[in-house]
Amino acid sequence: MNDAVEVQQGIFEFNSPKEVDTDQWLEEHLDCDTIADYKGNKLIVYAFTLDPRYNYALEEYKESKRLDKQHILGGISSDGLNSLISLT
Repeated sequence: MNDAVEVQQGIFEFNSPKEVDTDQWLEEHLDCDTIADYKGNKLIVYAFTLDPRYNYALEEYKESKRLDKQHILGGISSDGLNSLISLT
Protein backbone atom coordinates (compact mmCIF):
# COMPACT_ATOMS: atom_id res chain seq x y z
CA MET A 1 0.00 0.00 0.00
CA ASN A 2 2.53 2.50 -1.18
CA ASP A 3 -0.16 5.09 -1.90
CA ALA A 4 -1.54 5.10 1.67
CA VAL A 5 -0.28 7.48 4.34
CA GLU A 6 -0.66 7.19 8.11
CA VAL A 7 -2.65 10.34 8.87
CA GLN A 8 -3.25 9.62 12.54
CA GLN A 9 -1.84 6.93 14.77
CA GLY A 10 -3.20 3.67 13.40
CA ILE A 11 -5.32 5.28 10.66
CA PHE A 12 -4.27 5.26 7.03
CA GLU A 13 -5.69 7.19 4.12
CA PHE A 14 -5.13 6.91 0.39
CA ASN A 15 -3.90 10.03 -1.42
CA SER A 16 -7.15 9.80 -3.37
CA PRO A 17 -9.95 7.30 -2.73
CA LYS A 18 -9.09 3.88 -4.14
CA GLU A 19 -11.43 1.40 -5.83
CA VAL A 20 -10.83 -2.16 -4.63
CA ASP A 21 -12.48 -5.58 -4.86
CA THR A 22 -14.68 -5.98 -1.76
CA ASP A 23 -13.90 -9.64 -1.08
CA GLN A 24 -10.16 -9.23 -1.54
CA TRP A 25 -10.09 -6.12 0.65
CA LEU A 26 -11.98 -7.82 3.48
CA GLU A 27 -9.77 -10.89 3.27
CA GLU A 28 -6.60 -8.80 3.46
CA HIS A 29 -7.88 -6.58 6.31
CA LEU A 30 -9.26 -9.07 8.82
CA ASP A 31 -10.47 -7.48 12.07
CA CYS A 32 -9.78 -3.96 10.71
CA ASP A 33 -12.41 -1.35 9.85
CA THR A 34 -12.61 0.78 6.70
CA ILE A 35 -14.29 4.05 5.69
CA ALA A 36 -15.73 3.36 2.26
CA ASP A 37 -18.50 3.73 -0.28
CA TYR A 38 -20.12 0.71 -1.89
CA LYS A 39 -20.02 0.45 -5.69
CA GLY A 40 -21.49 -2.91 -6.69
CA ASN A 41 -18.93 -5.57 -5.81
CA LYS A 42 -16.28 -2.88 -5.36
CA LEU A 43 -15.44 -0.52 -2.52
CA ILE A 44 -14.20 3.02 -2.78
CA VAL A 45 -11.83 3.18 0.21
CA TYR A 46 -11.05 6.49 1.90
CA ALA A 47 -9.35 5.42 5.13
CA PHE A 48 -8.72 2.26 7.13
CA THR A 49 -6.92 0.71 10.06
CA LEU A 50 -4.28 -2.00 9.90
CA ASP A 51 -4.62 -2.92 13.56
CA PRO A 52 -7.99 -3.51 15.25
CA ARG A 53 -6.81 -1.51 18.28
CA TYR A 54 -7.46 1.63 16.22
CA ASN A 55 -10.95 0.74 14.93
CA TYR A 56 -12.53 2.87 17.67
CA ALA A 57 -10.71 5.98 16.37
CA LEU A 58 -12.06 5.58 12.85
CA GLU A 59 -15.50 7.01 13.73
CA GLU A 60 -13.92 10.19 15.15
CA TYR A 61 -11.67 10.45 12.13
CA LYS A 62 -14.66 10.07 9.80
CA GLU A 63 -16.46 12.90 11.58
CA SER A 64 -13.38 15.16 11.59
CA LYS A 65 -12.94 14.70 7.82
CA ARG A 66 -16.68 15.24 7.24
CA LEU A 67 -17.09 11.96 5.42
CA ASP A 68 -20.78 12.00 6.33
CA LYS A 69 -22.00 10.01 3.32
CA GLN A 70 -19.39 7.26 3.62
CA HIS A 71 -19.83 4.14 5.72
CA ILE A 72 -17.66 2.38 8.25
CA LEU A 73 -17.30 -1.20 7.13
CA GLY A 74 -16.46 -3.48 10.04
CA GLY A 75 -13.67 -5.93 9.34
CA ILE A 76 -14.40 -9.62 9.22
CA SER A 77 -13.39 -11.31 12.45
CA SER A 78 -10.33 -13.51 11.97
CA ASP A 79 -11.61 -15.83 14.71
CA GLY A 80 -14.94 -16.17 12.93
CA LEU A 81 -13.28 -16.80 9.59
CA ASN A 82 -10.94 -19.39 11.09
CA SER A 83 -13.87 -21.23 12.69
CA LEU A 84 -15.66 -21.34 9.33
CA ILE A 85 -12.56 -22.66 7.60
CA SER A 86 -12.08 -25.34 10.25
CA LEU A 87 -15.61 -26.63 9.52
CA THR A 88 -14.75 -27.43 5.91
